[in-house]
Order: sequence, then C-alpha cells, then structure tokens
Amino acid sequence: MAYIILLSKSNDLHLVSEFRPIAITCVSGKIFFSVMSDRLQVFMLRNNYISRDIQKGFLAGMPGCIEHTFTLLEALRDAKESHRQIVITWLDLANAYGSIRHNLIQFALNWFHVPKLIQELIFDYYEKLCAMIFTNNWSTGFFLFDIGLFQGCVLSTILFDCVFQLLLDFLQPKKCLGYEFKSTPAVKTFNKAYADDLTLITTNSNDMQTAVNETNIWLKWSQTMKAKPTKCVALGFKVFDKKIKNERFTPITNTVYAPFDPGVSIDGEHMKFIVNPAEKDPFKANHFKFLGRWINPLLQEKDIKSKIRSLFLKDIETIQNSKVNGFMKLWLYQFYAISHLSWPFMINDLDRSFSLDLQAEVNVQLKRWAGIGRSVDNGLLFRSKLNLDLA
Repeated sequence: MAYIILLSKSNDLHLVSEFRPIAITCVSGKIFFSVMSDRLQVFMLRNNYISRDIQKGFLAGMPGCIEHTFTLLEALRDAKESHRQIVITWLDLANAYGSIRHNLIQFALNWFHVPKLIQELIFDYYEKLCAMIFTNNWSTGFFLFDIGLFQGCVLSTILFDCVFQLLLDFLQPKKCLGYEFKSTPAVKTFNKAYADDLTLITTNSNDMQTAVNETNIWLKWSQTMKAKPTKCVALGFKVFDKKIKNERFTPITNTVYAPFDPGVSIDGEHMKFIVNPAEKDPFKANHFKFLGRWINPLLQEKDIKSKIRSLFLKDIETIQNSKVNGFMKLWLYQFYAISHLSWPFMINDLDRSFSLDLQAEVNVQLKRWAGIGRSVDNGLLFRSKLNLDLA
C-alpha cells in the first residue's frame, strides 16, 4: 500500500495531468526492493541488455546529462563548421510512468531473460498494489493501481528502463539514419535517451520523419503509451542556396547556413519549432532546455550568460536582504550562491572571462559583508585558514 501526494507541475491546478503523483511506501519494502533494483540493474548491464551509450536515465554512476548534452552540442558544431545538414527532435511522452501496463513490464522482463523467480515476485507485487491519494483537505479510499509505476517506488526506475529499452532496441535498425561526424567519420549518433526523454538525430527531415514514425509504431504497439506532441520539439540546420526557387524550408536568419523548422510530425500533429513566438518569456521563446542545458537555435551563449548572471545576482540580493550578520552572509554565498552556479558552469561551455566578470561584480559586496575596505586585496577573501583567511 502507498500514500500518494500530488505535486503540481504548473500553476494550472484544475487539470489532473498537471500533477505528479509521488508514492510514499513502507521503509522495509523500500529496503527490500532497493536490493532487488540494484541486482536487476547489474543483471541488465552485465548482459548488455541496456545500451549505456544510449540510455543514461536512472543508472548508478552515470553522468548522463553531461555526456548527452556534450555529444549533441558537438554534433551541432560539427554540422555548422562543415555546413552539413542535421535535424534533431526531442520527443516527450504523455504520462510515461503512469501509462505502462503491468503486463508490458512482465513482457520486458521475460524478453530480457530475467529469472522466473524475480518475474513472479514483481508480478505478485504489482498485482496487489493499492494506493490512496492524501491531501490536506481530502483523501480517497484505497484503490487498486492497475496501470503505471509508482513514482517514488525504488523498483520503478529500473523497471521503466527495462520497458523503454524495448523501444530503443526497436529503433536500432534505423541507426544508419543517424548523423555522422565529418571530423570522425567512424562516429555516428542517432538516438539519446534519458529515462523517457528521447532525442533523435538524423541528417535530413525525411530520415527524421521515418525515425519518428518508427517510434510512434512502437508506442501504438504498447497500446497505452503515446507521445505528447505539444511538448515535442524539432530543429534543423542546412545550407540555403538563394538560387533554388522551390526550397521546401524557410530559414529563420539571412545567413547561408541557417536553422529551420524541419516540419516533422508525430501521431498526425506537427511538432513545435524550437523558436516559439507564443511563449511569453522572451528567453524561453528562443531557447530549449535539454537535460539542464539551454540550446539556442543560433548556437549562441550570449543570452544564456545573461540569464545565469541575472539568477546569480538574484541570489546575492536574497542573501543581502536576509536578517543575518555579514559573516553568515559570506557562508550563504559560499554554500548557497556558489552551489547554484556549479551546475550551469558544468553543463555549459562558459569561458573563464565570464566567471572573472561575475567575481569582480560581487567582490565589493563580499568585502562589505566581511567588514573590510574596498581597497583591500581580493585574495584576502579566498585564502585558506593557514593563510589568514576570514573564517
């Protein structure tokens, strides 16, 4: 049995689909299924059933976000430098966790030759799952959980990977459609997955439509899983020759090599282009967030740097307005503001001068909090305890 708490994904609290159901289960069950989850993951990886170069989600010790974003950005840079066509789509599934049938889990476990004892144990577990939705104002009675995985169950992550691997294996025959690096012809990238976030990379829009159609065929085969076209995004780059009058696509810039909408559709609906004029936020209207990294259709970092800077200065303002003394503000700067900066600097290609500019901008505030003069050498703020630091 589990108690489910609803966490809102947006400000629209009238739609059930805009809530994330987090299941709270008993501690002893979590310990038991944690052991099973770890062993099942080892079994899948050692037998090469899960492609670690493609699927990075939920796998222990796997820096998936960094590897996937690096690969994708390198492919985009390679295409731009060599003026080669490339098309990318980011596919999103509707209620991916909650739409997996329990029989599909059993099919996946049997397909990957998981021992029968484990299959039967997982079948017995999911056959008897009960849950109750609990809120501050109301709650439901216990009901059978007939479809989907518990979000919050320690076993759910590896089971989702097992099911999603069926789709990745289904797409393997189409990997020849992937983008081949000009600088290293032996390297080709076609699909990247992080849990249910699937990224497809091809050399033209026709090949991309073929790959997306294959994905949709598998989703329809599952009967309950389906794409969410409103969240699917497409982007293409190619050389536009002004002499060609019957050009199918329209570039968004006047440059020879320009981004364009590849016109890919899924399940009969047109995918959104990465540039979305309908978006109220001007930054989000020209950027797409891929595993924590913002991607600009012109592959520029200027606006991304501005956003990082504004968020950093907002943290500094929050610390400044806090009702603590100066040295506590320095502590908050080190363990709060700097921690917020660590991920953007890890995931983005930010130059050293940008970090130095940020540091120069905040040094005056740090000296004020420390109670030292503005003319004091900045190194006093960052020395170790053995060298007369301020701590």
